[in-house]
Amino acid sequence: MRTNLIEPSHFDQIWRLYFESLTIESVECADAEAKKKACGQTVYMATRPITVTWSDGRKDFCEDGNVEARSRVDSLVHLALDSCINKEQLIELLMPIQLNLCKSDYILSAWSRLYRHLTTLKLFDDDINRILFEHLSSVNMRSPLQIVEFIKDLFEIWPQVNNQKIIESFAFYIAQLIQKIIAFNTNESCALVEQLVERICALTPAQNSRGHLLYYFLLNETLILCNSANLTSAIKKVDLSIIVWYTDHVLSKSDHSEQHQPVLLSIVKHISMFTQHDLLNQWIERAASQSECEEMIIYELIENSLCPTSTLPIYVLHSSADRIDQLLKCVRTPGAIKYVNNFLLIAESLANSDQAQKYLFRSNFYLILQSWLNDLSSDTDQSTAITVRILHLLLEIGSSRYFKDADKIADFLLVNYINKMMNIDFENNSPLSNIILFLSSCSKTSSSPEITHIFTLLFESLKGEASLVAACTSHLTCLSKDIIKPSLQHILISYFTPLIAQLMGLLGCGGQLKLAATIILAEVLNLSSNEREVLALNVVSTNDIDSDSEQGSSDYKMTQHMFFSADVTNKQDYAQVRREDFVNAGQLLNALKMSELKKMDNHLRNYLPGIQQPSSSLASSMSNDSGNTVRLTLTETALENISKVMEVVNDPVPILLEGSTGVGKSASIMEAAYLCGQRELVRYNMSSRVSIDDLLGKVALVFNEKTESTVFQFVEGPFTKAFANGYWLLLDELNLAQDTVLQAIESALDTCQLTINNTSSSQDPVIIHRKHNDFRLFATQNPN
Repeated sequence: MRTNLIEPSHFDQIWRLYFESLTIESVECADAEAKKKACGQTVYMATRPITVTWSDGRKDFCEDGNVEARSRVDSLVHLALDSCINKEQLIELLMPIQLNLCKSDYILSAWSRLYRHLTTLKLFDDDINRILFEHLSSVNMRSPLQIVEFIKDLFEIWPQVNNQKIIESFAFYIAQLIQKIIAFNTNESCALVEQLVERICALTPAQNSRGHLLYYFLLNETLILCNSANLTSAIKKVDLSIIVWYTDHVLSKSDHSEQHQPVLLSIVKHISMFTQHDLLNQWIERAASQSECEEMIIYELIENSLCPTSTLPIYVLHSSADRIDQLLKCVRTPGAIKYVNNFLLIAESLANSDQAQKYLFRSNFYLILQSWLNDLSSDTDQSTAITVRILHLLLEIGSSRYFKDADKIADFLLVNYINKMMNIDFENNSPLSNIILFLSSCSKTSSSPEITHIFTLLFESLKGEASLVAACTSHLTCLSKDIIKPSLQHILISYFTPLIAQLMGLLGCGGQLKLAATIILAEVLNLSSNEREVLALNVVSTNDIDSDSEQGSSDYKMTQHMFFSADVTNKQDYAQVRREDFVNAGQLLNALKMSELKKMDNHLRNYLPGIQQPSSSLASSMSNDSGNTVRLTLTETALENISKVMEVVNDPVPILLEGSTGVGKSASIMEAAYLCGQRELVRYNMSSRVSIDDLLGKVALVFNEKTESTVFQFVEGPFTKAFANGYWLLLDELNLAQDTVLQAIESALDTCQLTINNTSSSQDPVIIHRKHNDFRLFATQNPN
């Protein structure tokens, strides 16, 4: 008998009866009130005979006026489902369901009844579960509150499911329903989502002794949706105790813990972006006390909890000596090296906090940094960047007032690490200059480290294999950029001075190596702008840059131009290289090789001016060349401009000329200086690279002809020369100058006095210049 029930063709109408509540659709009755009130009801009592038409089309005549409720087909449908022998028969019965033809007001409760019954069948599996939820997706749910009530019904069904696949998919399907609530995008829907998050948390074992772990799967899916929809208020509803309980459960290695690990990590990742809880300390405490087999999940928790705007500042704010000890225990374990980037980020944040850095710097954290440097490989750009960060943090610890063992860090760098560092290609980010600065500061308070060993090793490594040469070239290139910085210039010059011969030898190399050697030589020998220009011109070779790198050639020329054009005009006349130039250069190298150290500077200075006389364009830009015969053609406009300048030459107020390039601003000043009795004119080209020392003067190594040796001596800058001696000073491109440079000029003009600190002399530590009566200041600039 039951097998006759399994007839799919009969189930099209049966399913409609199952999912719809049979209601009165129309009424035929003498009672006018019954015609209005009976429609839409499941039962009705009229005072007169009544004929009703039901929602399924059936008509019933009730002579006594009493319309009773129709019997549902639920029991018949359930009996048919129970009669299915195999899964194929069951699926064949379920496929004709068409929920889109039914009213949603009654569908959801009927679907819940059907699902509850199917879970009791042995044939129920993941495929049946998928078919039911696919039918549900076609329902047009018109109210977020209606969806919430339906989800609550599902919460009662879910724990009764035993199949793990169905449990996991159930969380996904409920999350789709929650997404429909979020899609309403109303205040009501947002509040309902917050309530659902609280309800999900309440159904977990952390807050309910009868709770089920499967709700953590749903919580994860819900947090992902809330994060995508920016519902931070809903995410904040998750309490810390919910996460801590789940973490301890996963760490306890209970059943199916491996399935829960990715869920836990995902929950922590989404919570950490908006939480006010100290998550990092929770995991670091556990990492400090857990065994090695459990370390990896702990490190992943720390990684997923790191948020620069929430969890990290909270951890730093509550830092203490005990917490630093726990952190050190955590990072000493063998697995920490794989997550060094995370711990380095935490340490850098602690170091940037005035309150927290004292705890970190007073600990033995520097030993951990040293071990990381020894263990880290530098095969990738990421590991190289991490190495740079570790070195900077190590130097910061060594330079801190809270750290008393700077010598230990210095010894590590010199003895244990420098050889490895020479093999690392840092490209344009080598920390070698900062290391040298740190070692030099250590030598002032303790036994002097052999810093010169670093430079010796650097030049010896340039003769090694190609990879080693590339790494050392990056170091030397960075040193050439740092040598012009005021904080490093004096120290680097002092260590490069004994290596002039080696630097000269590098001029025969190509590419960045030659450019770096040229820049360092110019600083060590304290060459003037004219001498730098000549040196740059005579070391240029067509083989300097690889022919297959047009971009490298462009960068090389740009770097060379930026360095050597600070004091001269942008136009340069390049002389053709002749055979005699190579012969003369070879003779110079031989002479330098055979000469004593103290005479090298004299050889080079005697050689450079004789190589090539300044070209006409270069000579025209050098204002102190009294033999300049290039004069301005005095057209009517030019004569008018010069006259305006000459009218105010007796007024000490500075004059600014503004105009487009090539209109004759500078030429007018130069011609006025000539017509006013060939006044001494000092011309200087300003730029963003010009510092106060460049303009006023600085201490540099100067060759002393009497002692035939180089000595430290204060060399006056162009502003000081003109200010003290009564020269005219012309500053081109004034609008490119730094604010600090302009402030120094303004101070001298306001006080009519120039005060300079002379660090080269203990007898005259301060030099004071009074403004000369004949001093005049002119400046030019292009329109903004």
